[in-house]
This record gives sequence, structure tokens and C-alpha cells, in this order.
Amino acid sequence: MNILAIETSTSLCSVALSHNSSIVEVSLNVVGKHSSAVFEQITSVLSEAKLSIGDIDRVVLSAGPGSYTGLRVGSSAVKGLLFAQNCTLFAANTLAGFALSIVDVAKPSKFRVLAMIDARRQHAYSQIFEITVGSSGEINIEALNEVAIRTLTEIFETILPSDVLVGTGMSRLPESLPSDCELHSIENVSARGLIRLHEIAGKYPSEEFIRKVDIETFEPDYMSGATWQ
Repeated sequence: MNILAIETSTSLCSVALSHNSSIVEVSLNVVGKHSSAVFEQITSVLSEAKLSIGDIDRVVLSAGPGSYTGLRVGSSAVKGLLFAQNCTLFAANTLAGFALSIVDVAKPSKFRVLAMIDARRQHAYSQIFEITVGSSGEINIEALNEVAIRTLTEIFETILPSDVLVGTGMSRLPESLPSDCELHSIENVSARGLIRLHEIAGKYPSEEFIRKVDIETFEPDYMSGATWQ
């Protein structure tokens, strides 16, 4: 099965392709250039795998929360690419994708991840997850709270020593973080996290993190927080 994943919810533009049990990915931190970057990246990964868009079986799209412009570009790109294609579209929780992006570089075995995206002023989109990596590499993810817009003070008050933080806006938190927190900027995020989310989706029948959607009618969650499902 060939699976294409697209992440455009922040200044990061990332595309990953799962093909023949391997993953090809391209990531670039862009500002205001998503519309061109995403198509260049899709072309790049398809070319490397010697595939065309017609060979893609499933697309996993980062569906929010996040930047209005970034999410709109991702959604529009997918609708254009998949028009008249026999392909299934899955909408994924952006913050869960962030959390799974850092499995290879974060603390092993079991850890809490606070994923956040700067929402300007004194707010950010945030959600906390617990990730467990088994001895043979199997991954489990559990949401410890709801995805929502929260004040930076509220987010700071939820952080525990040894937490892993990933995303944007961490430098805007109101106080110094515990010294043993592990920080991962947006450069550590990639669409590979969305591929992982798709791989483990069968463990979560409630569609908590990822759901199948209609290509023509799909709209991203520009963020009311509780509207993810």
C-alpha cells in the first residue's frame, strides 16, 4: 500500500510517502510559500519512489488545529491532486501527528508529550499525550486531555518535570520550564508522524486521532478546539 502524508499546519511544510515498507520524506520550514512548496515536495517524494499520484492508495492530511492559511493550502492541494483518483483521504489530528513525529528522537519506552502550536496573543493550541514504545518497536498513544485553545499560563501549569514538548510557541510560555523537560522545535516535526498515526489507527475504533473523510466535502478544523470530531 502506498500512503502519502501531508503536514502544512504551521510554517513547516512536510510530505512523507510510505512505499514498500520504507518512508521517503521532505520537510522545509517555509513562511508564506506553502502553496508552491507542498507541490514540489509531493513531486519529489513520488519521483524518488518512481510513482505517480495515481499509484497512491491513501492520503493522510494534517487537518488541524493550526494556521488557517497552512491548513487551507494542504486541503486545497489534496482536493486538486485526488480529483477523479481512486484514493481514500484520512484527516488526522495535527497535534497527535506532532507527538508521533518525535518518537525516534525523544525519550524511550514511555513519556508524556505536550504538543502545542502558537495561536498568538496569549494563547496556543495544545494537547497532552502519553506515548509508549514497546520492546519490538510497537507504538501506542493516549490523549490525556482534549485538543483546545488554552492560555499560555494554563498550558504552563500542566507541564510536569521530564515532559517532552514539541511544536511552536514554547518560548512564549510565561515562566522557565523545568530543567529536565525535553524540547523539540517545529524542525523536529515531519509528516512521518501522520504515517505512524495511520499505521496504529486500527487500535482506536473511536476515530479519536484519525478519521476517513469525503474528499469533496472535507474542511480542516481551523480551530474551535472541540470541533475535531
